[in-house]
Amino acid sequence: MGPGDTATVVIVPPQPPRSTRRTTFLLVGAVTLVGFVLRFTLIDAKSLWLDEAFSVWISNLDPGHIWRTTLQIDTHPPLYYSLLHFWIDTRSGELALRSFSALFSAATVPVLYLVGREVGGRWLGLLVAGLQAVSPLHVWYAQQGRMYAMMTFFAALALLCMVRLLTGGRGVRATLLTWVGFVVATVATMLSHNTGVLLPATLLVFTAIVGLGRLVAAWRRPFDPDGTAPMGRLGAVSRPGTDLRLWLAGLAAVVVLWLPWLPGFLAQSGRVDAEFWIPPPTGQKVLDHARDLLSAYAPGALTVPLLVGGAVLVAVAAWHLRHRRELLVLLVLLVVGPVVGELLVSVRRPIFYSQTLIWTSLPLTVLVGVGLARLRPRPVMAMATAALLAVNAVSLVAYYQAAGTEDWRRAALYVADRARPGEVALFSAGWTELAFGYYYRSTGGEPIEMHGLPVDPFERGVLEPKMAATDVPRLDQLTEGRPRVWLVLSHDGYTDPDRIVTGRLGEHMHVVEQVDLAGMRIQAYEPG
Repeated sequence: MGPGDTATVVIVPPQPPRSTRRTTFLLVGAVTLVGFVLRFTLIDAKSLWLDEAFSVWISNLDPGHIWRTTLQIDTHPPLYYSLLHFWIDTRSGELALRSFSALFSAATVPVLYLVGREVGGRWLGLLVAGLQAVSPLHVWYAQQGRMYAMMTFFAALALLCMVRLLTGGRGVRATLLTWVGFVVATVATMLSHNTGVLLPATLLVFTAIVGLGRLVAAWRRPFDPDGTAPMGRLGAVSRPGTDLRLWLAGLAAVVVLWLPWLPGFLAQSGRVDAEFWIPPPTGQKVLDHARDLLSAYAPGALTVPLLVGGAVLVAVAAWHLRHRRELLVLLVLLVVGPVVGELLVSVRRPIFYSQTLIWTSLPLTVLVGVGLARLRPRPVMAMATAALLAVNAVSLVAYYQAAGTEDWRRAALYVADRARPGEVALFSAGWTELAFGYYYRSTGGEPIEMHGLPVDPFERGVLEPKMAATDVPRLDQLTEGRPRVWLVLSHDGYTDPDRIVTGRLGEHMHVVEQVDLAGMRIQAYEPG
């Protein structure tokens, strides 16, 4: 090597002993197993609710029809339904449907371990993974046949790639692989749910803040004629993953890959903007969302201590990460940014819904884990960790004991035990027939006609059409000459706010029996 030659020095981080790696692997496996068991405990105990029945119905269409039907009547991308199509069939029960989500949710646990390890080493990774494993929020949505657990898994992969890019310290090849992973995982998050667009939107804000901060830092530095200072060119030369140009290129690639779905996104967003059922957000709803991120189903008396404790832990984490400001900004923005985004959109059309923000619990869990790990003295850390785990245990018990959202299983059994030939079942919201019919077919009850109101499911190409006075003639036709009419009232506050159905039936029939179940009321009408 001549005097003018330069050598490239690659710094290889020290590897832990093989015994340490084996122990860590076993511990991560044990924590993941805990998460797996919690997610499959009583997974089929509760009845499917309406949205889950819709998942079953649409996923059993052929793939082409899934995409067309999603575009015509739904407000979610077709990715989840398309994957679920290959997982279940028309005979699948609650276990088969929900296990798809449960597996995604359980797989998120080791991903959170890797995120925590990147931030603060393997012990922080184990702590963060443990918190994720016992999270009541994630157990809750792991047991739903909807897309939220899948969305969270992809968001976790995106978070892992973001943290790895930001912490740097890798070669060019490893950085580019991480960059590709970030792009793919972010696009998958966006295709899991339309609110996933808040992820790249938040990252765009992050790059703007970090870019501005680096420019300010560069202006305060002494003049650097060759541009080799650590913050030259808006990125560290020795740490390619931290170069903001790579982040901006990643966001551009995300947009390009997502663009084919843009027409579908605009069509679905247009339907939501025209009319949607979610009420305007309130301060209480925002607080409830924060509580759910920490420990969903926590008793009301624990809400304030839980929120205060969470705020203290995040503050401790922020103090510890103050010298890693970009990482801190990333984690905080990923928690707060999507909430602010949904609240801003809600000024025009309310869309604030806690389950669409479930993935924001991931960076919050990392911050809480850092806060717990940095509490001093050690007994305080142990007590705080034990207290949080105890709250989660109480919340999990409350979740397992809670009634389901809607009890279509009992509804079908109730009618099947009493139905006779010639009777008809009417549904105040047409598509609720999907959930009732899912269970009624397996009861062995008397076959009866079933019809949605104002029309049968999706006959008008609308998910939830509203009852109008012009629909009364069809109602009269469906009930004429019937010895008994079963009316299933669910979601009727939205589809029949003027009570047209019950008002019309009450003019020439009377209620002979009635039962209230979770999420619905069933009335039997007879002439007289």
